[in-house]
Amino acid sequence: MNRSQRPTSGASATMIGLSVLILISIAVGITALRASVEGAQAGVTFGLFALAIGLASWWVSYAHTDPIADLIEFTAKAAAKAARLMRRLANDPAIRRYQAALATVESLTNEATARGQAAQAALSAAQFRAYGNNPHVLGHGPAASLPPGTRMKTNSASPDTATGSEG
Repeated sequence: MNRSQRPTSGASATMIGLSVLILISIAVGITALRASVEGAQAGVTFGLFALAIGLASWWVSYAHTDPIADLIEFTAKAAAKAARLMRRLANDPAIRRYQAALATVESLTNEATARGQAAQAALSAAQFRAYGNNPHVLGHGPAASLPPGTRMKTNSASPDTATGSEG
């Protein structure tokens, strides 16, 4: 919307009306004062100068503030549009599904991490159980706490004889 198409609000129309009233009052006052002191010709001349200076001042202030007003108006409209979009998107069921999916992903990630740590611990335990059950393979000789010819059972801490009987 360009300047000529933009409707003026009630406050803007009031400000324009007051500006015109003040401008006319100043011009009439200067005309009357000069006419009484220097004559009608000088009064009209200085009154028109006052009117021209007032109009020029109003135009300069309008020319400098109108783009700012346009920017403020555009920004306000854009902010309102963005707020409407955010409200609409916040109520979208896809957002709720996405949040539920994120919770599921986090839960599955935590579960997989815990299972991986458990598997790592089980593998480490099996490694050390194998080391304890086969000290001769590692070059350390038989375990000092077990009599020769015995080995540790993998499912309990009681020694088992080398003959294979399980107790």
